[in-house]
Amino acid sequence: MNQIKWLFIYMLFFTGSRTAFAQKQIMGLTQAVKAEVVDNLSSILIKKYIYLDTAIKMSNRIKEQLKNGAYSTIANPDDFARILNADLQTVYNDLHMRIYYDAGFEKALQTKSYMESVTRRMNFLQLAKQKNYGFPDARILDGNIGYVSITQFYDPNEESKEVVKNVFNFLKNVNSLIIDVRENPGGEPDMVKYICSYFFKEKTHLNDSYDRHASTNQYWTNPTASSPIFALIPVYILVNNHTYSAAEEFAYDLQSLRRATVIGQTTGGAAHWVSSNSISNGFIGNIPFRKAINPVTGKNWEKTGVRPDVNSDEKDALNTALAIVYDYQISVSKDSAVIKLIKWFRVILNSKLHPFKTNAALLKAYTGNYDGRLITLKKEQLYFTDTNGYSIGLIPISATAFTFTNNDRQLEFKKAHNGKVTALNFIYQDGKIEKFTRLK
Repeated sequence: MNQIKWLFIYMLFFTGSRTAFAQKQIMGLTQAVKAEVVDNLSSILIKKYIYLDTAIKMSNRIKEQLKNGAYSTIANPDDFARILNADLQTVYNDLHMRIYYDAGFEKALQTKSYMESVTRRMNFLQLAKQKNYGFPDARILDGNIGYVSITQFYDPNEESKEVVKNVFNFLKNVNSLIIDVRENPGGEPDMVKYICSYFFKEKTHLNDSYDRHASTNQYWTNPTASSPIFALIPVYILVNNHTYSAAEEFAYDLQSLRRATVIGQTTGGAAHWVSSNSISNGFIGNIPFRKAINPVTGKNWEKTGVRPDVNSDEKDALNTALAIVYDYQISVSKDSAVIKLIKWFRVILNSKLHPFKTNAALLKAYTGNYDGRLITLKKEQLYFTDTNGYSIGLIPISATAFTFTNNDRQLEFKKAHNGKVTALNFIYQDGKIEKFTRLK
């Protein structure tokens, strides 16, 4: 990775390994140094920033601030970098742009030190490996729905691609797939392309990137051995307002191609590629130099973010997706047993999305001993304890019906004509019912 393409992957690297090459801040921040930094930064912006007219305005802004003495009392390099960055953002709030001070890294960029680049690369790869290359969680949810969380899009090297292959191999028999990129700060577009390749049988045009010098990079899927499997199943992507950059591209590309349904909140809105530039005197500029252009929409998600197909609060996004999947499965399935099972899961899910309101008096009326099985009330929640002493919480789904917190059974209280609770029934997924009489 000679060049970090997305700001947020770059920032993560520095969080974990900055000490590998950072130097003590001993540089004297003289007026001459400030003038040199402003002049060099201005030149870099005009030469590289993705929008020339904006670059000129940014350059004029910081030069005017320097001339007016806005920087004259600043003595700390970090403070100077922060204020420079803030001044640039007043012209255009680019989420990918960042000016900061790190003398060690700036020297490495300036001298193109081979050892520094090797150290940097090794530290980054170690961090990526510790995070399982961005795949902390893959599981199969009720209803044979695959779920995978992607926390970052790392460089698609041999090891990271093996992780991706293993994840998709694990999920190859699911009938729907939910991919969670909430809180994902971005990463490498090549990994986006690699993962998207699983969802198309044919080679498919995903995205393009352009710079001011008319240089174009195109991103196309390359079908994998598993593409014929995953190309046939519905895909749902969970996003929030902390989904950025390459993670936004992932959602935007699949949404534009009508290959995925996006659920959650509008994303952050950062669509530019970034390069790290030596400004001088220990200062570094992460300068956006390329922009994304989607071949379907002709646009990108800069500033606007990716707008979800289905809006949902962050905490409800997964359950909202499950509800959509269950309803779809019920509508398309021709197997009555499958429909019955999915409806079971749908009822339980609905109790989470729209909790049934109970009261202490109602719950207290259900407490008691049912053929040695105990119903107790603790802090306004019912608990069931079996004959072996195992206890589990109950979630209300109606005035008389509850589900176990592990979703394996439902419990329904039965009443006599006088309204007195006389028994409880266990109802299993296969329709089997067990009845237990309430003891006096």
